[in-house]
Amino acid sequence: MAISPDGSKISYLNPVAGKATAAVVVDLKTGDKKVVMSSVEANTRLAWCDWIKKDRLACSLRAERQDIGDTFGVSRIIAVDADGGNMKEIGARQSSRALGVNAYGGSIIDYLPDDPDNILMETYKMPEESVGTLKADTEGGLTVVMINARNGRSKTVEGATPNAGDFLSDRSGRVRLRSLAEMKDTASYATYSSGTYRWFYRPKTSNAWVPLGISNLRDNNTLEVYGFDETGDNILVMKPKDGRQALFKVAADGSNRETLVYAHDKVDLSGVKRIGRNFRPVGVTYSTDYNHIEYFDPALAKLAASLGRALPGQPEISIIDETWDGSKLLLFAGTDVDPGAYYLFDKATKQLGKLSDTRPGTAGLTFGAMKPVSYAAADGTAIPGYLTLPPGKEAKNLPAIIMPHGGPSSRDTWGFDWLVQYFSQLGYVVLQPNYRGSAGYGDAWFKENGFKAWRTSIGDINDGARWLVKQGIADPKKLAIFGWSYGGYAALQANVAEPDLYKATVAVAPVTDLMALKEQSRYFGSFLITKEFIGAGPHITEGSPTKNADKIKTPVLMFHGTKDLNVELRQSRLMESALKSAGRPVELIVYEDLQHSLIDSGARADMLLRSAKFFAANVD
Repeated sequence: MAISPDGSKISYLNPVAGKATAAVVVDLKTGDKKVVMSSVEANTRLAWCDWIKKDRLACSLRAERQDIGDTFGVSRIIAVDADGGNMKEIGARQSSRALGVNAYGGSIIDYLPDDPDNILMETYKMPEESVGTLKADTEGGLTVVMINARNGRSKTVEGATPNAGDFLSDRSGRVRLRSLAEMKDTASYATYSSGTYRWFYRPKTSNAWVPLGISNLRDNNTLEVYGFDETGDNILVMKPKDGRQALFKVAADGSNRETLVYAHDKVDLSGVKRIGRNFRPVGVTYSTDYNHIEYFDPALAKLAASLGRALPGQPEISIIDETWDGSKLLLFAGTDVDPGAYYLFDKATKQLGKLSDTRPGTAGLTFGAMKPVSYAAADGTAIPGYLTLPPGKEAKNLPAIIMPHGGPSSRDTWGFDWLVQYFSQLGYVVLQPNYRGSAGYGDAWFKENGFKAWRTSIGDINDGARWLVKQGIADPKKLAIFGWSYGGYAALQANVAEPDLYKATVAVAPVTDLMALKEQSRYFGSFLITKEFIGAGPHITEGSPTKNADKIKTPVLMFHGTKDLNVELRQSRLMESALKSAGRPVELIVYEDLQHSLIDSGARADMLLRSAKFFAANVD
């Protein structure tokens, strides 16, 4: 959901039949609703919509396409009036055989709120064909253009810059940050990103680029640039402090003087909250057992706390956005047992009005509380996680599902989780372990990552299952495991490590073969990054479920989409073949034209129902 700059309207995305998504605008005075855009083309969906002018929105369309056997992502940005009129594609619209041109539609880097028509966008410009002409522009790369969001006309602000990774403005209309990627040639004559990005900025009084620092995508904790503060005098960056990501401001005057803004002694900071007219930074986010926003503005901190106390259940309050004059706030409030709702707060009248529930279909259901827990791994390390009991059930001898998260560069956080709550409604206790290899707890916890150090990560996950049994919460004869992406990998590999622990396994879009995962990225610019992340050595074979399928005793159910960009369908096909060759029971459900997240209401419902039936047959 988003609020218009003048506070007169809101917009939101709403799922409709099948894969489609609709962008809806509501007039807050009259209550009139209008669908202004819909993703009706096959394999196309609306990813986000936001207000770029008081009467105009920009929406991002995403899709997956196939060419010569490869699947690649496509994005486009479409501008539309609040009444659905004057729909126009903005950004890159070039035509070329090169997939890169057609794939990336650009991104908005400044809404230029004082300009009634124009915005700043970064787009990718391909070199022109030079055959048969002396006038071709052979320079290509990322560029910044000022685009009239009403008629699509544009003019170049920053020329094509080879190997540019990002441009950022100071939110006052001037491009003052950029990153340049370090590229490496290989023996196969292919050029790949090394994962190293060098950041530069422009001082207020100069156009010269001044070095800021280096980001390394191969590291879990590295320099992350979050743009300028409100004054334009400082750049906000995350960087390691005592092994954890902390927020600093760097003076953008050529001195690069650093000042610590905020750090936490137990977890990484996860992001900077920005709202309003110039996306002003108002706080920093992080998660311990619960989610937190540390507001820079004491008035906002006080307001968020008081609103949370005023609402039933005292939910977490997140300030989503504000009108450009700051008079109205768009809020989200939710808990672990409440999917949440959007509210509008008027500062002048002190009125708080509910706009919409996020999941109105769940009204009347009682959900299981998500409780932060900690258990001891085999080596004595305390592993954090979340335990959700079925509503109304005693924590004794219950059927249980261990649910490792994806990533592995991720972590579970407290709040409403549709997967967890679905199985909780069916009577299962669910444990979500933040095993070593999870992000968010600093370098020491991340280890070498969940692939290279799979024995540690998988050991922590299986230790969680044994803990449930030892506590008397779970029936040892009724243990199952469910995972998505890396979580799917973990679900399969957990059975390789301990074949007698679980009675059923569900893996959604799982990684199953580490060597195949490396090869999948060979024809993409991130190949060297992926290659280093996965590594080389005995763990490639020992840590691949496909190479150890004969050790798996539990029946396996897998789900995968044919247009998965993260983990190609071949991974599940390989696992299916390996399990069948080993004489193990396996079923693979393939969803046509769906990507990694299976964003389709029908497909997700089918996946849940099949999983429930599968667990009922093998666990209960």
